[in-house]
Amino acid sequence: MKSGRATRRSIRYSIFIGVLAGSVFSASGAFAADPLSQENFYSDINAMPDGNFELTGNIDIATLIHTEDEFGNIVYSAPTGGSVFGTFTGSLIGNNFTISGLNTPLFYSVVDASITNLNLETIAGTSRILDEAGNEIVSADGGLIGSGVLSAIGINTLIDRVDVQGIVNSQDLSRVGGFIGDSLNSQITNSSSNVEITGFYAVGGFVGFGIDTKINSSISAGKINGVYDVGGAIGHLEGSVIEDEFTSAISEFTSTSEVQGRPLDSASIGGVVGFGSNTNISNVSVTSPVSGLDYVGGILGMSQNSIINSALFVSNVTGSAGIGGIVGYEWGTLSTVTNSFATGVITGNNSVGGIIGESNSNAIIQTSSFSGDVNAQANSAGGLVGVASNLATIQNSFVSGSIQGLNQIGGLIGYANRAEISNSYAATTTSGNDYVGGLIGAGNSLDLTNSFSEGTVTSNEYIGGLAGIINGNIDLRNTYSSSNLETLNVFAGAGLIGITYGDVNAMNSYASGNLNAGLAGDRLFNAVGGTVSVVNDSDSNSQNRSYSDIFGSNYAEGFSKDKVWGSCSKVNSGSPFLTTMYIQNPCLVTPVINFEGFTTNLEPNSINEIQKTLGFKNETPLPKNALIAFIEVNEKIDIAKIKAVEIAPTVNVKVSAKAGEALQISLKSESKEPVELWVKSPDGTWLLAGVVTFDKDGKAILPPLQFKSAGDYSLVLSKPSADSAKGSAPLNQTGSLLVAVS
Repeated sequence: MKSGRATRRSIRYSIFIGVLAGSVFSASGAFAADPLSQENFYSDINAMPDGNFELTGNIDIATLIHTEDEFGNIVYSAPTGGSVFGTFTGSLIGNNFTISGLNTPLFYSVVDASITNLNLETIAGTSRILDEAGNEIVSADGGLIGSGVLSAIGINTLIDRVDVQGIVNSQDLSRVGGFIGDSLNSQITNSSSNVEITGFYAVGGFVGFGIDTKINSSISAGKINGVYDVGGAIGHLEGSVIEDEFTSAISEFTSTSEVQGRPLDSASIGGVVGFGSNTNISNVSVTSPVSGLDYVGGILGMSQNSIINSALFVSNVTGSAGIGGIVGYEWGTLSTVTNSFATGVITGNNSVGGIIGESNSNAIIQTSSFSGDVNAQANSAGGLVGVASNLATIQNSFVSGSIQGLNQIGGLIGYANRAEISNSYAATTTSGNDYVGGLIGAGNSLDLTNSFSEGTVTSNEYIGGLAGIINGNIDLRNTYSSSNLETLNVFAGAGLIGITYGDVNAMNSYASGNLNAGLAGDRLFNAVGGTVSVVNDSDSNSQNRSYSDIFGSNYAEGFSKDKVWGSCSKVNSGSPFLTTMYIQNPCLVTPVINFEGFTTNLEPNSINEIQKTLGFKNETPLPKNALIAFIEVNEKIDIAKIKAVEIAPTVNVKVSAKAGEALQISLKSESKEPVELWVKSPDGTWLLAGVVTFDKDGKAILPPLQFKSAGDYSLVLSKPSADSAKGSAPLNQTGSLLVAVS
């Protein structure tokens, strides 16, 4: 590995992927592959780096080209000085065999190549690399030294069904990945990386620095450490948009990797991608903590013009500024987060949000939610966004949990400038010193439609059921607050907006919460400047008028899908709810939130008898010491300890249970394609529990699954793969069930 690569300029090439695909697949399919064994592996690839090869057995690199020094350390010396081979332009079919003993990348570069069905393992113990004169170039205490286990550079290369395991100890090197350091126009599919990686800049579980690179149906399960642009999949990812399609994308990706940035000076740290520009991230999940200094996100650390769809984050994010459950810091022309859900504890100093820490462009958040705690040691904390400084749009989203900090603290947004919020709500305990609101802490030029807050809002002053302080104009339509306000100061507090300095236009809006410290119950607004225009408004207490009087044709008692608002005693303590949030009538059944990508807080139902198992095979019994166990129909068990849930294989749901209880899961599938059931226990171990097949009606029923001890269990459904037996975690994830056991 040459140190000059760390500062190599990024050069964007223009190469047609269609041409590449033809050459790659013809190389691996149309031509006969030459067999490789331990005896001819090194010599044949060296002699013909553009050849087509397949392994006939495992390969131990250490015994081929490594020697030991007088202290027993592995010493590597080869003409390239930093890899086993130079540039490879052929195809390599692994036949599920393993190449082990790597302490440098297998190839310096792979160009127009195809690598399939292969396992790679790094060497254990101390590694030392020597130049041709025998001088030490670099050494490390363990694992591989270099930019990637497969290759330092990958151009126009297809990688499929490749598993990488070991340690990449690259210290202060840049562009370091579990598979490839630098990637251009390459694609990785159906693969896994279980690697502990240490690097400096652009460090990723699969790729360090990627341009026009895609990862699909893969999993990361290691530990990623770096300083700048660090991600569970890719550290730094750039793409472009051609005919409305992103050239860089990550989809159907699962990460259990712990991603860490150096605490004192790191930036752009993400559970999937550290820095992403013109990137599409979809159907991904992260279930391990992410930490760093600035711009830290559960999915994406820093986003420039990127799209995130159907992302799930279940863990904690920790940092200083720009800290978010999905995205840490967002900028550019337009970025979107849709159908995404984050839960956990999000902690930072400034600009801390459950979905986005800080947004500086026209960010759009749709059908997304956060559940948990958002903690800002200083200013600007929000259940969805900490700071939205320019044209944020929030639709069909909600927050539940606790939001706290010093100033500018809101149930949805801490500080918002020119934001539009519709069909959204916050059910939170929101607290701070100044500028605290049930939806928005502080804002300028806002538009709120069909939204509400409930819970408790606490502040010293500048407190409101919807917003603490508004410096510009605000429009309110069909919006209310039932939040109880608690303040130590009678100054600048009101049922809807604590203090306003611009024009207020309110229609069909009211407040019904309790206002203490002498705040009058009929004070909706505390206007200092501008005018207040109130249309069809109450005296701040909805009990004096019916909801139909306030919301008019937008309201129907009970539940009606053609109305915006409904109400019943089972939901919001009788206050109006948004009908678009629910799949079924929440007045008749346990409320289920309606998200296209994610469903959360599903309440299991009691049963009278165990249903007969349908379409489930468990060919390998679960270990006796596993924290889960299937219950047979003839077993003696208290039926009250068994609950039932029904889900689709393509959604993500969350349920709660108690230790010792069991869930009988029913699945309903439109595609009727079989799926694998994987279970991750609180101790971090994955188990392949079985395979689910569906009948002609698309139905399957699992035997009751018992949870023996407290903790979070992840039940993941994935498409069956030929590599499932060798893998230690699921590939090709389609949906999941998070079970919180107390």
